[in-house]
Amino acid sequence: MTGIAVAATPLTALLITVYALRRRRVRRAAAAGAPAALGGTRTGGGSKARPGKKGSAGKKGSAGKRSAGGPGRLPRTRLLPLLAGAVVLAGLIAFTASQVFDDTDGGDGSRPTAADLRTRVDRVADGLRRDPLYLDPESTPALDTAESDRLRKRLRGMDLPVVIAAVPSSTDDESGGDKELLAKSLHDRLRRDLLIVLAEPVSGGIEVVNYGTRVNDMYLIDRPRDLSYPESTDPALGRRLDQLLTYLAKSPKDSTGNTPYVPPSAADPAEEQTLPGLFAGDFAPGLLVGAFAAGLLFGLVAAGCGMVRVITRRVRAADSAQGLPQAPHQPSLSWLRRTARQELDALTAALEPTAALPEDDRRRAWECLDAAALLIDGDSDSRIDADATPTALACAVVLARAGRTAIEEPAAGQHACHRNPLHGAARKRAQTRPDGGGRARSLPVCEACRVTPGPVLRLRSSGSAGRGSSAPYPALPGPLAALGDGAGIDQLTRDVREYFGVH
Repeated sequence: MTGIAVAATPLTALLITVYALRRRRVRRAAAAGAPAALGGTRTGGGSKARPGKKGSAGKKGSAGKRSAGGPGRLPRTRLLPLLAGAVVLAGLIAFTASQVFDDTDGGDGSRPTAADLRTRVDRVADGLRRDPLYLDPESTPALDTAESDRLRKRLRGMDLPVVIAAVPSSTDDESGGDKELLAKSLHDRLRRDLLIVLAEPVSGGIEVVNYGTRVNDMYLIDRPRDLSYPESTDPALGRRLDQLLTYLAKSPKDSTGNTPYVPPSAADPAEEQTLPGLFAGDFAPGLLVGAFAAGLLFGLVAAGCGMVRVITRRVRAADSAQGLPQAPHQPSLSWLRRTARQELDALTAALEPTAALPEDDRRRAWECLDAAALLIDGDSDSRIDADATPTALACAVVLARAGRTAIEEPAAGQHACHRNPLHGAARKRAQTRPDGGGRARSLPVCEACRVTPGPVLRLRSSGSAGRGSSAPYPALPGPLAALGDGAGIDQLTRDVREYFGVH
């Protein structure tokens, strides 16, 4: 889990951040770009630079820097801090995990010593040196006195060196439940050739291990099943051990003594309680899983954003097909920049095949495009000015839409809706009473506002740089405010030209 967190969290954050920044650069580049003919559509006269504007040379230089490397590609100077931040985040996660999961011992704190692990084997070996039959004093007696005496007598009278140890075996003992390992430990202490018989006091199981005696091993392996694994109908352990000794007394002899294979050592209980390091074991595979999870999560986020963009485009396309222009009553600066570029592109494309257009309509369309260029391309660099105000951008959108209406529907291209000029052409008029009171006036409105008056267009002021409070557009300075009193598109284009001193 630490490996997954260390890889997935910073990598996901890095991928999503880079993706968001690239989409932001694409949107800004799209919003800042203007049609190729934007700076070349102006008719006679010159233009005066707006107060406070930067020189065109400086603007062109900065525009060139912005477009270097493609609009969606992040420069290396932006990527390196993001990579460094991802590395720092991964380090913080790893450091936090090492502080939270700092346990090194998985047990209760008690650790057996080497002497503790030797105690039982030493005790059994000492008992077998004195007596060939050892009965574990810590277990329930498996043999009665008569059985014990009989087995001792038989063990001492056999030609084979045989010892019997009736001791329990479990995974928690020093041999880890391995009887062959227990037999080896006993042989190492007794240091002589002998057959070691290990009997389970409770279950009645019997195991025979041959260390150096000349007994045929296959004979030992092929002994009857009841002399190894008892069933419920078999005799008690004492009688079965007596039968085993009879079986061993008849065993054929081999020319050489047998030495069993060396069993593996039992796990050290102290080491079993020691937890592996936090950054060991499955930490590296966790990094791979985390990287895969980050890629999967990023793919889901990107796919979701892409679906949202597709749905948004389809909704806009459906509205455009129904003749309903996109017209929020309180548009953001990014929406205004993007829409201004799109509308000016569309007007420029519509002006090309206008040979059969009446002179007045062609003049109105060209004047709309020229006025829009004056508003948002003061440096004549064919790009929307970086400091274009919301009011100027909204006015450019209104003019671009009015120019297209003059081409496509000349009879409806003289006025814009006074409540929200972004609605487009005003085909009707409605009696409207001023907010402060007074006599009602007949003002141009679009079809939707004639049925149900919509909210008045609100824009942020020039001084707020698109971040302050909004106000109704008729209350803001600039040519666009004239539309609130019902002024026509021709009057708006003249006001724009006069505002910039173009004659």
